[in-house]
Amino acid sequence: MYALYGIMVEVAQSRIGGAFEESDGPPELLALFTSEAKANAYVKSSRLKAPKKETFSAVRPFRKSSLLRYYSYAEVEEYYIPDPPVDPSL
Repeated sequence: MYALYGIMVEVAQSRIGGAFEESDGPPELLALFTSEAKANAYVKSSRLKAPKKETFSAVRPFRKSSLLRYYSYAEVEEYYIPDPPVDPSL
């Protein structure tokens, strides 16, 4: 299994009148795919040809119909689901 994570760039100001600093927010699990090729194809088809700026620093590079629409970028990683024991005994 392969997991698709969405990651949002967060913008914060350390003090009033200070410079704005960007940092990556925590990755959020959006979907699971049976193969890496399917996950990468989803990310590729979700991308806009010309990303648009919506706010002063956040670029939204994904289509509105995509699960990634609110995120700045995506990551695909292998996802291990352990098989829990069935009817365990002591």
